[in-house]
Amino acid sequence: MKALIAGPTDIFICDNCVGLCADMIDQHNMDVSGPLVRARSRIEIVLSSPTKEPMPFVTSARLVEAWLALSDSSAASCRIAVAFALGCTNPHAALAALARIPVKDREHGDTLNEVAFYIQCGAYERGLERLETLSLDRLSPAEQLLFRTHRALCRLKSGLTRQADAGGVLDEMARAEEALGALDEKVAWPALRAAILRAIRAARAGCALVSGDWLTAERIAREAIASNTEDAEAYALLARVLSEKGDLAGAEEGRKAALRLAHPEGHLARSLQVTPAGPYR
Repeated sequence: MKALIAGPTDIFICDNCVGLCADMIDQHNMDVSGPLVRARSRIEIVLSSPTKEPMPFVTSARLVEAWLALSDSSAASCRIAVAFALGCTNPHAALAALARIPVKDREHGDTLNEVAFYIQCGAYERGLERLETLSLDRLSPAEQLLFRTHRALCRLKSGLTRQADAGGVLDEMARAEEALGALDEKVAWPALRAAILRAIRAARAGCALVSGDWLTAERIAREAIASNTEDAEAYALLARVLSEKGDLAGAEEGRKAALRLAHPEGHLARSLQVTPAGPYR
């Protein structure tokens, strides 16, 4: 009954009304499970079929909260909400769902997902902190690759990787790609394999940027766009590289393409719309 207390906007149900409703349910032995089951089924349909149009963060967050409120609060239910938030590119809602997983049921994959969402939020230092809670030797081969690529990206994007460190990161990414090729598809299924390859490519591009190797960074960006024309990060990378090379018109085209593809409320869109220097001001 507590769910009835707060209504929409500034409308609230008083305690007397809540008590009266409870008495009526008790007196007539009413079954309220039916409406809850129907509501949960409707939310489940939305959760399993996210729209291709960007869903406002407030909407996807409310759906996640509704799902968690009506589900059995199990780790599996929380992970369904995480998957939905991922489909809506809402890392904040995904982090909220991950936080609801009981501690005793948390897995290494949950922490690695948490780090991935921190990267999407631009909270790279927080991502590194969460990685430090994991022991590499306790991770599966696929999880070890995620650990290495997440760590490389967090360090690159937070400015901890210097030019002198770039060679070591590139060597580690080469070993990661080789290890990924040796994994069976049952261990690294297509979606996971693609995510790891994107992270490896992003780390290589980051190393090229740190080293001032704009030609390599541009090649990586264009290869990423060729393999996925809806990769907002790749267009953002291309915009940055072209800006550094002095191709301001090309950089603006890349920026507009990235903004068109990125979630308008996400970290990437905000970073492209507010640029401290360069051709975007």
